[in-house]
Amino acid sequence: MHILEPDSGLPAKSDLASVSVLHDKAMMADAYATAMMAMGSQKAATLAKQLNLSVVLILNQQSDFKVVKINQ
Repeated sequence: MHILEPDSGLPAKSDLASVSVLHDKAMMADAYATAMMAMGSQKAATLAKQLNLSVVLILNQQSDFKVVKINQ
């Protein structure tokens, strides 16, 4: 994973395997997706709902994945 914790510089521990964000500006979509990867699924879902962002979260659940679509 290339997402790092800002305090430690170590890879972020997240339950997310992937985040996709739809936004008019690609740079904003990338920034939101990167932040959401670092914050984990619960905080990412809350942020997406607060900002009314269209988001797809793919959660890594041990040997399986769960897809969560928000505002789609």
